[in-house]
Amino acid sequence: MPDLLRCALPEPDPSGLLDRPFLTEAAAAALDKAREQPDAAGAALSRWFRKNRRLGSKTRRLVSEAVYGIIRQEGILRRTGAVTDAELIAGYNALLSGDRLASLTSEGAVKDYATALALPEAIAAEWLEALGEAGAAALGTAMAGRAPTILRANTVRCTAEQLVTRLAKEGVSAIPGGIEGAVVLTQRANLTGLPAFRAGWFEVQDEASQRLCAAIPMHAGQTVLDLCAGAGGKSLALAARGGRITASDTRKRALDELEKRAKRAGAKVRVGRPKPSDVVLVDAPCSGTGRLRREPALRWRLDGLDLTETIALQRRLLAQGAEQVRDGGLLVYATCSLLAAERTHADPSGFTRLSGHTLWPHTDGTDGFSWIIWRKA
Repeated sequence: MPDLLRCALPEPDPSGLLDRPFLTEAAAAALDKAREQPDAAGAALSRWFRKNRRLGSKTRRLVSEAVYGIIRQEGILRRTGAVTDAELIAGYNALLSGDRLASLTSEGAVKDYATALALPEAIAAEWLEALGEAGAAALGTAMAGRAPTILRANTVRCTAEQLVTRLAKEGVSAIPGGIEGAVVLTQRANLTGLPAFRAGWFEVQDEASQRLCAAIPMHAGQTVLDLCAGAGGKSLALAARGGRITASDTRKRALDELEKRAKRAGAKVRVGRPKPSDVVLVDAPCSGTGRLRREPALRWRLDGLDLTETIALQRRLLAQGAEQVRDGGLLVYATCSLLAAERTHADPSGFTRLSGHTLWPHTDGTDGFSWIIWRKA
């Protein structure tokens, strides 16, 4: 039987210990700052680490990894009796030193799994039912570690192999990923400072999103509406496939960033109002449960999760997207959620489902991600 309670414990790693007072003080200060904005803790932490230059880059990295590790392990650390940040930090140090919490006893599969992942029991119960105990334990193990940094080679400029070669010349080690065009970094790097980045050779994009873009059965010259484009990662990927892109979003700042990215990448992307298109992509707002490996602090937004308004918004966006699909065209729904209510929607009237797929971190090595593709009659 898998040990659901301990399935997400970190591997022992003495190099990650917060073993000096100034390190523990920095970690406590970072946690305190994050808790001031629980709905945006990840962004708050990023700002805090950027501003605290006095720590030095290596120290910031060490403290950052520890803080995110503590957030991942908060459920089981609190089950040991840890209450204060000092106790959480001490408990995390013990885990990195090899403590496997042998004295903790099971309180049932759902409670144990929720504790391991530091998630609400409702989410733990759903994943246990969907994956079984062995699969759920494997998912917990996959979520315990830091997500890799994945690049998408801009095929307008280069191939993945050419990008790997150029990165090596610029002092960054990388290998080809699991899909054509994907590149996996094998070390940390200041990506925006690289000449390859400034030349538009790559974008940072998880392989899950790259797989979605590759799975859409479209061809060069077709019109594509990215209805919830954000900063445009998928817009740029589909433009590289030859799509004539219109990007739409309610967030002006994100669209401004997209225009900068498109110019750097040499991509033809029109930012504007939705219009009838051959392919309409709805990458809908969601709970973000598929990004927990990459953004551990999202956990703090999930307590008492009520998806009623989110699902209603997803349905409205799908309906809006369906109205913009030309006859014979495609409607694509995508979400970075691993919750069934967000990744399964009824077929819109007049559309035939072509395919649907869900990527899981433990089986696919990507962020959690799901999509459905329909064709309009």
